[in-house]
Amino acid sequence: MHALGTYLIKVSAEQLGQKESEEATELLKVIGDFERISDHAVNIVESAEELRDKKLTLTEEALKEYEVITGAVKEVMDSAIKAFKDDDPKRTERNRHKKTETLKLWISAFL
Repeated sequence: MHALGTYLIKVSAEQLGQKESEEATELLKVIGDFERISDHAVNIVESAEELRDKKLTLTEEALKEYEVITGAVKEVMDSAIKAFKDDDPKRTERNRHKKTETLKLWISAFL
């Protein structure tokens, strides 16, 4: 966990009001989500490098699927960042639904 997460854990150990405690918990979840996203991004880069090193290419169909999935992920990320910046719980809930739909799309593309 990075410095911000460590700081939030220390702050959470202090006596906080209900609202502050909930906000600290939500921020820790967001940090975890962004760490997972960055881990996945690293995995994708490593896979792309392996394809390049082996001089392999994606089929036309795979490229189209990749573009659809990339667009869906970008939309979810943009929405999540905006919800976080605007502190918009309704947008956050809609974004959770979009994230689920994007995951279903991702899974169906590879099955």
